[in-house]
Amino acid sequence: MSNFKSIFLFFLAFCFLGIKAQNKVSIPSIDSLELLVEMNNPSLSLKIINNSLTKNLTQEQISTLESYKLKPLISIELYDKAFLLSNELLSRKGLSIDLRIDVLLSRPLLFEMKSDFNRS
Repeated sequence: MSNFKSIFLFFLAFCFLGIKAQNKVSIPSIDSLELLVEMNNPSLSLKIINNSLTKNLTQEQISTLESYKLKPLISIELYDKAFLLSNELLSRKGLSIDLRIDVLLSRPLLFEMKSDFNRS
């Protein structure tokens, strides 16, 4: 089973890196990114998200990708980076309601992990 998981993750990463269509850079689909994050491979998730962020994207796409970074950052215990990113996302005026809710829901976990739950 582990071999299948490794092959699947390699294939998933291969599909995401450098996909382009008609002068518009495609980012991984929401379902694909969520699946990758849920498969509990935060390092691979961060690599794919960071690689996608280097492309020419709209502000909405950037905000979406950065909101997806929160869970992997928390998973690999980069709490300070996750906290700073969540503050930055919440301060953006054009952040959609769905993304704002996702960020707000991840903050209590972040504060709990930092043993500062009352501030969340």
